[in-house]
Amino acid sequence: MKTLSLKLLTLLLILGVAFTSCDNDSDDDLRIDGLEDVNIKIDDTQTFNMTNFVESFEQVFAFNDFWLGGGNLKYSHNVYEGKALESSLNMVAFGEFGDNVALFVHNYDTNGIVISTEFEVTGMLFGGKGTASADDLYNLELKYNFNNKGYITKVSFYEGNSITEEISFSYNELNQIITMKHEQFRYVTNLSFNFIEDVNELIGRKLIFVKSTNADYIWYEYLEKDAKGNVTKYSNSRMGESDYILYEYNTNSRIIKTIYYDDGVAEETINYVYDSANRLIEMNEDESDWKYEFWYSNDFMSTVSYTIINGVPSYYQISDYSKGLIEVKYWYFNYDYNNNYEFKYCKTKEYAYDYSFQYERHVTKKEYYDGTPKNLVLVGYAEVDTWDKTNWYTKTKESIYDANDNLLYYVEYVVTDGSIKSHQLYKADGSAINDHDISNGYQTWIHELVSELDISPS
Repeated sequence: MKTLSLKLLTLLLILGVAFTSCDNDSDDDLRIDGLEDVNIKIDDTQTFNMTNFVESFEQVFAFNDFWLGGGNLKYSHNVYEGKALESSLNMVAFGEFGDNVALFVHNYDTNGIVISTEFEVTGMLFGGKGTASADDLYNLELKYNFNNKGYITKVSFYEGNSITEEISFSYNELNQIITMKHEQFRYVTNLSFNFIEDVNELIGRKLIFVKSTNADYIWYEYLEKDAKGNVTKYSNSRMGESDYILYEYNTNSRIIKTIYYDDGVAEETINYVYDSANRLIEMNEDESDWKYEFWYSNDFMSTVSYTIINGVPSYYQISDYSKGLIEVKYWYFNYDYNNNYEFKYCKTKEYAYDYSFQYERHVTKKEYYDGTPKNLVLVGYAEVDTWDKTNWYTKTKESIYDANDNLLYYVEYVVTDGSIKSHQLYKADGSAINDHDISNGYQTWIHELVSELDISPS
């Protein structure tokens, strides 16, 4: 079957796209949201229906316990002439910062049937931003099987021409997915089936994927859902027979409680709190002193983990995210755990992204603070000036400044095979010095920010 390149319709979409939230009831074959509702026969057992494809697609990629259940994951679709050209995944619990965290582009044959889907992801889901097909090793594509109603019954994950995993789905009478069967494939490099356990060994080698008959590579997930489609109970074949997870929701289908059962006994409960805009602002565990908060500003959404020590919050980690949940800054707080959790310092990392490169995220700036967790005082910082993009984006020059932006030192690095082999430290005036020549007052915080330097803080 010939595959149509729907990306060529981009210019038409500017004027012609309908989002699923828009009304369009001008055609009997279109749902209110603009999706075509026509059955196209594939064979004696399979039918394609655009409306049912989208309904099942949203379920296939809607539930993951770590991301707060199906009620906090929603899709929007770009629809043109009844076809969903693209599907965007939104983590609605984080408001606008959770919009478009993954984009799925659907490919059609000349009969109007979806035959495959390509996708790209952003920050919080996979640790960076970029297409899932950035290189041959991770060239992922989804292909489908359907039932006679047009609902997805199997998704096959392809890397190149090889299947890496198949997931099969069964439905209840409400057309809700209630069972998922996973069949995973293993890497081999030749027909003698010499399996590779270390992913690093895969680079530069021709891969073959073979379905494993080992029970560890075949497993099931079981879901119970309410009338709205929210998952209320979850278990899988890798858990014990009496192990399962229960979920409770508010009237907006936001998850408010997760209860983990071990051998039929509730062992852990996580509670979720939302603001008036239905954004997640707190997670806490009944059985733990640790808490997690979510802060929102115009530019960032921050995830904050902390515990209460001596009556005050002791922050551990903070991550700042821009829209799309792309991490742009990370804060790490260090304490003297042997001295009544006395605060020592806070370090930060700021990130930039090169979407044209496989390893696209790289550190651009690092800061060092003292003071208190609630009142941090900048001591100094380091900025990366240049990188060797051909060597896994390894830094080649880094400058060190005090809190008043005065250049103190800079470091030049020799990079080979993606790692730093040597370095040379310079004063601000360009004169070369040894690492131990750094002034005593600077050694402690520079040692924390630039680990490549051989410093023994005084």
